[in-house]
Amino acid sequence: MGLTELKAPKAQGVVRFQVSANQELHLIVPQASGDSLSKFLTARGPGVYAMRFEVKKLKATRAFFRKKLPAKALRMGKTPERLIVLKEYAHGVQLEFVEEPKAQALLAQRYEIVEGQKLNKVAKKHAEGLYLKYCALCHGKNREGYAADNAPSLKSHSLMAVTKIPAANYNFLRYTIAYGRQGTAMAAYGKDQGGPLEALEIDLLITWLREKSGVKNPIELSTDPVLGDVALGKKLYDQTCAACHGVKGEGVSAPALGNPMFLATASDAFLRHAIAEGRDSTPMRAFNNKLKKEEIDALTAYIRSRASGWNAPGAVVIKEPLPKDYILNPKNKAPKFTLREGKYVPAEQVLQALQDKSRMVILDARSKAGWHQSHIPGAVPVPYYEEPDSFIKDMPKDKTWIVVYCACPHAASEKVVSTLRRLGYKNTAIIDEGILVWTNRGYPVQYGQGDVAKK
Repeated sequence: MGLTELKAPKAQGVVRFQVSANQELHLIVPQASGDSLSKFLTARGPGVYAMRFEVKKLKATRAFFRKKLPAKALRMGKTPERLIVLKEYAHGVQLEFVEEPKAQALLAQRYEIVEGQKLNKVAKKHAEGLYLKYCALCHGKNREGYAADNAPSLKSHSLMAVTKIPAANYNFLRYTIAYGRQGTAMAAYGKDQGGPLEALEIDLLITWLREKSGVKNPIELSTDPVLGDVALGKKLYDQTCAACHGVKGEGVSAPALGNPMFLATASDAFLRHAIAEGRDSTPMRAFNNKLKKEEIDALTAYIRSRASGWNAPGAVVIKEPLPKDYILNPKNKAPKFTLREGKYVPAEQVLQALQDKSRMVILDARSKAGWHQSHIPGAVPVPYYEEPDSFIKDMPKDKTWIVVYCACPHAASEKVVSTLRRLGYKNTAIIDEGILVWTNRGYPVQYGQGDVAKK
């Protein structure tokens, strides 16, 4: 089901799954042929008959439904006290509402994030505790940075101002915390990467950091590529950036700009904003009054060009492939994949297929901005939100493997694969780990810039 099963405490006939940090799904099965649940299923058949919700105030919920529904639609139950909306008034599914326990209500407050509103006191305290426990060692007790391993400041207004939800630049911080930066002191803190933090805790931490930095009007940066003279950018980098960021972007007394995960998650506009505005309260000064616009563009373009490796022989502009180029190595043999659950292929098997020059198609299900930023070599951008007619006619309907990936790592790619399978494409698979783990492992990537190829 894609959910994490909870092992304890166990109850006979009940299987529990973790849905999110504080939510569970319980599946209950009959214990004997004659028990009440068994009789119910025999009489009614399988299906969803009722749903229970926990609410903050049962009295307020009842008052709300009294305004929306006739009195005969509502019932009050006992043990526990609950409000019932009869199935005849709820599309055939009985709805039940119970008041959440006080302890659970307090726990919910710890993770309450409402966009446009400040965090409540409980959430603030919890977020501060997370920061002090996991971040302060390197980033400093007061978020000033450089306490250890040249960790950057997290109180910089210019950094936190570009974390508007749901902007792509917000994901830059989210992915940095969750996946870390391989080859640097920044480890992965996301729970699914072996770290201690749930996704909701990472979002809470970022929201707290933004609040603490005093950002009132977050900036939503463009996702369009920044075009510039890469050769000029290299010259400027050597002159103005290398002393702190390293000759090969390895980081000396400032963050490593040559890190694959950094370049896979930082948009062109994010890079340009950092160069132009600097990072207040840090050694990173603003260059918007020292360099011309075209020079800042050139620096941005050069840093982006290192997505395929700092030692890349030159800036290679990768345009969107034409349909005739969709099939990689068309004259070679197909790869041999071992799929998990009949759908997911390990990234290492796809890497091996690339190295073996196997015949296949690779699709990038993210937005085209993500493809321009960093993509697997040979990947075709097919955003999950586009109508299938825009790309399906160009897909080979033989036994050629069609491999899809995104950053989620499954949501967007699942949508594309579901479309392909519905239309009869059987040899389809999703890269299990997604592009971010692919990048973090140091597997090959390219970046795309310049004119888009016309189809």
